[in-house]
Amino acid sequence: MTQREELCMSSTRNKESRRLSRQTRIIASLKTELELLLDSTGFSKSEETVVRELRKVEWCRDCSWRTETVTLGHSLGYSYRLFISVRTLLPVPFEELQTSRFYMDGIGVFYTCHLPFALPGLALRRDIRFVRKVVQAVSESLPWFTQFEKPQTCLDRLIASGRARAPHVALAIEYLQNVIESNGESE
Repeated sequence: MTQREELCMSSTRNKESRRLSRQTRIIASLKTELELLLDSTGFSKSEETVVRELRKVEWCRDCSWRTETVTLGHSLGYSYRLFISVRTLLPVPFEELQTSRFYMDGIGVFYTCHLPFALPGLALRRDIRFVRKVVQAVSESLPWFTQFEKPQTCLDRLIASGRARAPHVALAIEYLQNVIESNGESE
């Protein structure tokens, strides 16, 4: 390899290192800002997990018979890719799916992008604007949880979904019926 080729390769590695370092700082800033927002609305952060090439951070808010979650996920490695979701979960274990929570419903706060593409150059102002945009999108998605405030509403949604025959859905329906009975609630 010629000296010129070595210099080119070294320069490319340095640029890649700076880009990844910058992306890491943006992700850290995003986590901090989301932590502030979600802490103020009753969510608490659970541990970070890594599954394959994806790192996830989940914030949970327990609401007696259900759990509300906000999840930030980002890919590791060469290209960062973000996803953010809000979900309502029920504490219904189902061994066949190897889970202790039933995914009632959720939406993606679809702010999926390649950070290098969305944030060209090294403009700090763009980084700050990006983080603010994402945090604002999460903030605007939080009212989505209000539709799951009553067990009867959740039960009606599950029955109407047409999935009631599935074993894990049947367990969730049974769970919700028990919650309604024990609370003496119905609409």
